[in-house]
Amino acid sequence: MLPATYNEWRDSFETLYFEIGREHEKVNLKPEQCWWFPWKILRPFFQSKGYRLYDYDPQNTPARCPVIRSPPASNSFGLYGDHSQVLSQREHVPPSLNRDVVIKLVDKHSPDHPEVSVELQILRFLNSSPMRSDPRNATVPVLEFLEFHGWIFVVMPAHEGCDEYYFLTSRECLDFACQILEALSFLHEHGVAHLDISHENIMMNYRGDIPKKRLWDETTKSFVTVSPPPEFRSTFPIKYTLIDFGNSAYFLPGIPRKRRRIAPSGIGREHRAPEVDERFKYDPFAADVYQTATFFYSYFGRIIYPEVPGLLELLQDMTSIHAPDRIPISIAARRMRTLFENLPPNETLPRHAIVVENYYQVPRSKIRYHWEYVKYFLTKKWNTLLARIPFFFYS
Repeated sequence: MLPATYNEWRDSFETLYFEIGREHEKVNLKPEQCWWFPWKILRPFFQSKGYRLYDYDPQNTPARCPVIRSPPASNSFGLYGDHSQVLSQREHVPPSLNRDVVIKLVDKHSPDHPEVSVELQILRFLNSSPMRSDPRNATVPVLEFLEFHGWIFVVMPAHEGCDEYYFLTSRECLDFACQILEALSFLHEHGVAHLDISHENIMMNYRGDIPKKRLWDETTKSFVTVSPPPEFRSTFPIKYTLIDFGNSAYFLPGIPRKRRRIAPSGIGREHRAPEVDERFKYDPFAADVYQTATFFYSYFGRIIYPEVPGLLELLQDMTSIHAPDRIPISIAARRMRTLFENLPPNETLPRHAIVVENYYQVPRSKIRYHWEYVKYFLTKKWNTLLARIPFFFYS
């Protein structure tokens, strides 16, 4: 039996974390409570559409990511790589083409719930003919929309995540940053604020084996780090694309920028903008700018900014605690592109092995921080006063 609502299905995914640590044995989960159960029920439906789900053994949780033994696909959506990487349960392969795809649930329609989710609206819009033909549209394309008794699924090509391998130089880092900012600039131009920028939601145009970061040493009976790390991102024309609009905001054309506000949810990643946790409606586009810059700084900016003049200043201009002071994403994209074009040749740059670690605030001088905070505090007080005006007039 399938979950009754979209939220029930989404919440069932949390049981994956119980299974990883075999905690499901302690909490005594029934099969129908587990995240894989709805997918098992729908296996015949997906098979009828040409998609074969991988087998999943709940008693053998390490095997939830089966290794693909079949040969590479001859045409894997234009991606680079050998297309024989490990796949997870939510990734599937059409047996006739041997191409890896991802199937994602995005909505549930019913007579009691005829509304279309924001994510589905955005995906339909971005995959319309005019939007998909625009070369600036750096989002993973939807191959097909599937419906099963009101449940709406999207089928997309399976890509590797952007963080599967090191960033080795500041040129690789800034190329990544330029592409993401330009992708977001395109989205903002068309009324879409992503609001969930992180390494988990950025893919690269590659599917297959990636150079190993560590190798097993028979002498020491332990893993050793490969040094120096081999080149990877520079070995093909790498392109980055965005996924996951489940937390996004979408505004139809014609709505003035000042009216593009959403209610705070208090939900998001730890590097989200501060206004997301406040009580008042906020500008989601400014929040996108803040979260993206904090992500850049945490991922690689804190390591490479001494060798890239102007990078720290750009990230500071994107992360003012006072949202109206943040530069628009289009300006940030142009400034990042200028920094990238002024870099020396790749072979002359210092070598790194940058991986995702923790999230950090972009540093700034005490004077600048306190001035930004004063403006933020005054704006907050003013919004509180405006919220009380109806009470003064009608009490």
